[in-house]
Amino acid sequence: MRAAYDDLLEIGLPLYVVRQGGDDDPDAIAEPESAELRRAASNPTLKPTEVASLVEQFREENPLLNRLTDAGAVDIEASTPRVIPPPA
Repeated sequence: MRAAYDDLLEIGLPLYVVRQGGDDDPDAIAEPESAELRRAASNPTLKPTEVASLVEQFREENPLLNRLTDAGAVDIEASTPRVIPPPA
């Protein structure tokens, strides 16, 4: 996770480490930085068509983030790298 942090932050996908409450909890959550998505999520007076328009605007302007997140938060799981020896 440490190795990916800077790269993800650079493309607008900051990681937030979460408190572990059990084995099923993610190690971190990543949520795209997007004014459009924040506005869509935080404004209860928006009509569904307005929310859809903001999400579509995000998808068009941020194709990589959209591909990684589908315009929402994603769970991040850390792993310990293992060196696998080549076949003999």
